[in-house]
Amino acid sequence: MAYGSATQGAPAEPAITAIEDSILTVWPWEYASRLMAAHEQWAQLGRRIAETIYRRKERREMQLLTLTAAERLRLAEVEFGSLIVRLSRSDLASYLGVTPESLSRIRRGKAATRHE
Repeated sequence: MAYGSATQGAPAEPAITAIEDSILTVWPWEYASRLMAAHEQWAQLGRRIAETIYRRKERREMQLLTLTAAERLRLAEVEFGSLIVRLSRSDLASYLGVTPESLSRIRRGKAATRHE
């Protein structure tokens, strides 16, 4: 979710691609804003969503700054579980912040380490 863009009425810059069939509910920000202003329960939900987004972005930023690509791959394998095999090589590489070629090298290095 591009929370900042939504609150400013600007189009979201990042593209989101579903890797499986999905059903989405999309609400205009103005509608969600009115609900949150009129009902405390919606305001609480809005705060929880914003907090969750912030925590995820903060964790992701720290991973990109402090971990190697191989360490980020290990974390992604745990976080995504069996879903990771359904990601394209380019999507996974993009998520890890590396090129698809670098991802292949990391995987080869991991496989070689397992066989030693």
